Amino acid sequence: MLTGLIDENVEPKCTYCSHGKSLGNDEVACVRRGVMSSSGHCRGFRYEPTKREPRALQSLNTEMFSKQDFSIDDIDDTGEIEDIEGIEGIGDIKEI
Repeated sequence: MLTGLIDENVEPKCTYCSHGKSLGNDEVACVRRGVMSSSGHCRGFRYEPTKREPRALQSLNTEMFSKQDFSIDDIDDTGEIEDIEGIEGIGDIKEI
């Protein structure tokens, strides 16, 4: 049904199982096995993607950038770059 949209190689955990319901304090109420640890699993594991919490986004380290990095002062009216001296490897670029 959602082939390709979800990770099919998910490590089995009761937290992500369609048979379980979270009780909070690292426990899951399982229809099949009763109260289980959220990191446990059994043969009846059935992955439920809606129970998965997305990973936290990495923060952008803005200290390594300056305002000049985001300016377009080096571009003239024709759209050509005027000063490209400090860019390494610029001579290696060829038009196709």
